[in-house]
Amino acid sequence: MTHFGTISMESKFSIRPERDHYGQARVVEQHGRTFRGEATVTGEDGKAVLEFASVFKVARDDRIRA
Repeated sequence: MTHFGTISMESKFSIRPERDHYGQARVVEQHGRTFRGEATVTGEDGKAVLEFASVFKVARDDRIRA
């Protein structure tokens, strides 16, 4: 299990009816334990329904307590 904290997040979405959705997410940048990720959810027509971006930091192992 990976422990992390969210530093920031932002989402942009369009309101339109859709039956099926497809998503893709990826890490686009890393500096040490800090990561920036992006995700896009599209409808059947291939147009973006939701775009999401976040920055998060992974905890150091010595700070994790069970």
